[in-house]
Amino acid sequence: MTAETPEAPSWTQLLDRTSELMAQLTAVQERLEHLRTCEETRGHLQDERERLQAYQHRRETQTRLQEIQGQIEALDVEMESRLFAWSSFRQPFWAMVRFGGLGFLLGWWLQSGA
Repeated sequence: MTAETPEAPSWTQLLDRTSELMAQLTAVQERLEHLRTCEETRGHLQDERERLQAYQHRRETQTRLQEIQGQIEALDVEMESRLFAWSSFRQPFWAMVRFGGLGFLLGWWLQSGA
């Protein structure tokens, strides 16, 4: 009785996997840089909003405050949407579908046998 050892991956497979991981890392770095830029812009807008709130009695100041608030809300939505992507949920989602389906079938089989 000998235990079979799994075949070691070839160099080309390792290089392909490494290039995939590098591409994923680059994508994550780009998303992080975009989030940093959005956060910096949001901070500048909040500073400007606080500065303008002292002059709320002027009509043009109120208009600018509303514009700034809209831009801050848009940046918040964009940052939240960039934080989570379908690709990060794809593998866990299909794992839940697969194992949930197997659990359902197993339960149905056990109930029908009882």
